[in-house]
Amino acid sequence: MSKLKNLYSQMWIDSIDKFKNNDCDIDPLINDPTDMRRGITVLSYLDNSVGGKISNFLKELKVIESEQYYYPKNELHLTILSIISCTKDFKLSNIDVEAYSHIFKETIKNIGGFIYNK
Repeated sequence: MSKLKNLYSQMWIDSIDKFKNNDCDIDPLINDPTDMRRGITVLSYLDNSVGGKISNFLKELKVIESEQYYYPKNELHLTILSIISCTKDFKLSNIDVEAYSHIFKETIKNIGGFIYNK
């Protein structure tokens, strides 16, 4: 088994244990309209086919766990990379946005698209 697969398997095991023991941390600011945490993340929105299937699945989950937050279909996305983690102290004016943009574009210019294999 690869290191990455081992890592994710262990994360899953740890999460299941936490759920079973009601040992979960809830973000205290999750519904706070004054939450000003910001960061920079690379994400990709899902196409209608994939997004529709996930949205339908989430509707089924909502019947089971109605208090859970579910992304609306138009906000479903895949987080690819967190460049700067969200923090209340982050401001775009504190970084050189053009430099970040240039480095990111140079880094990904030779990367092909994602391929879906069944």
